[in-house]
Amino acid sequence: MHRRTNRPTAVLLIAVLWSVAACSGDDAAEQAASPPPGMFTVAAGPGSCRINADAVQATTGELTFTVRNDGDEPTDFTVTGPDGTPVGEVTGIDPDSSRKLIVSATDPGDYLLGCAPDSGSGATSTTITVTGDALPREDTDPVAAEAVARYRDYVAGQLDRSAEAAGELREAIRAGDLERARSRFLATRAPYMRIAPAVSGTAERLGISVDARSTDLEPGDAWGGMHELEEGLWGPEGELSDDAVETADGFRDDIATLAEAVRADSRMTAVDIADHAQDLIDRLSDAGIHGEIDVHSHTELADFQASLEGSRAAVEILEPLIEPVSPELPDQLDAGYSELQERLDTFRDGDGFVPYDRVGVRQRRDLSDTLDELTARIGSVQEVVAR
Repeated sequence: MHRRTNRPTAVLLIAVLWSVAACSGDDAAEQAASPPPGMFTVAAGPGSCRINADAVQATTGELTFTVRNDGDEPTDFTVTGPDGTPVGEVTGIDPDSSRKLIVSATDPGDYLLGCAPDSGSGATSTTITVTGDALPREDTDPVAAEAVARYRDYVAGQLDRSAEAAGELREAIRAGDLERARSRFLATRAPYMRIAPAVSGTAERLGISVDARSTDLEPGDAWGGMHELEEGLWGPEGELSDDAVETADGFRDDIATLAEAVRADSRMTAVDIADHAQDLIDRLSDAGIHGEIDVHSHTELADFQASLEGSRAAVEILEPLIEPVSPELPDQLDAGYSELQERLDTFRDGDGFVPYDRVGVRQRRDLSDTLDELTARIGSVQEVVAR
């Protein structure tokens, strides 16, 4: 079993955000009885993805989904836009718990709502129809526009660093230098992990898959990218082969293509940035905390570090938008990030980290608790920026 770790960003939407939302069964029943316009309740469980019956249509603008997991295992909820691109997702909704997903649907058409238990069994979906005029996709507020420009430069810069390291990785493989190849792999991966949610939707549109694991593939799919390299470099014999050189070369080219696409894409918004900050931490508390990402190299803690850095950078870029609305929130976030950093530092081993398979169950639980606390705080960023 594995959980997905590449949650899609809302590249076709003005705003995508989600936050933890406490919701009792009675509350859900009241919402289902007479939901306000644009409000949906979703009952998710094995073979079930039911929405309130009077809410199968909406108009373009903000849509809010309160999703309750009525099953007995964690469940994901996704919203896919009219063009087939995933535009919003919450992962790992625990049994008997609720989560909230808020999107601004800028395009009319049919939106697919999907509910998928972690086991993969009993996944199902339903559809809502959004009518009305198409809405603008760019931020018009100058402060928000400046934040978007800064973040887009940050994302493109990290991709440039990843592409450069991938070239060095290719040369290390070609030279048969396994130790350097592993080092350059980590140098290639870290910049990408800092900004992965910001480019996953773009990568999907371009048909690029740089972070897929073998378990993510459908029959007949070609592999490639970081985890094929990881499997080779940390496999039983360390695969420094011509195929590995070719994979590293293709990965470098794909990363460079993504950097160009990010620089040319004007559809990112400030709330997207807040969503990416949330995404980076959320993905760790999902598959990351269970050691289901770097199954060959066991370098999950390096992923944790990179994701922490990327999330913190995104929030810092948003501070000019946050402080006027919630002056105390930046300090609260800084404390949360610092607490997670301190916990990660206990696993330092030289310039890196201990392999994650050496981290005990209690230590993973402590990491998970710290991640949950930070996740709740970052949810406030999304709400503040969306105002």
